[in-house]
Amino acid sequence: MEEKTVGEKIVEEMEKMAKALEQIPTKGFMRQMLVLYLKEKTGLGKQKIEAILDAIAEFRKEIQKELEK
Repeated sequence: MEEKTVGEKIVEEMEKMAKALEQIPTKGFMRQMLVLYLKEKTGLGKQKIEAILDAIAEFRKEIQKELEK
């Protein structure tokens, strides 16, 4: 059995991250519930939380683009 290359391991980990990030709601009621939950738990403002969630969604898209190459 051949050991995987570093590149193959990175791709596998990126695929796992992309799948996990897909579970984060990007719109609708569940996103609003997540924002409220994070606001309560962290004390961060709604705008900061939304900016973070938007950045995560953008990161997920970038991972998908890289995996499609």
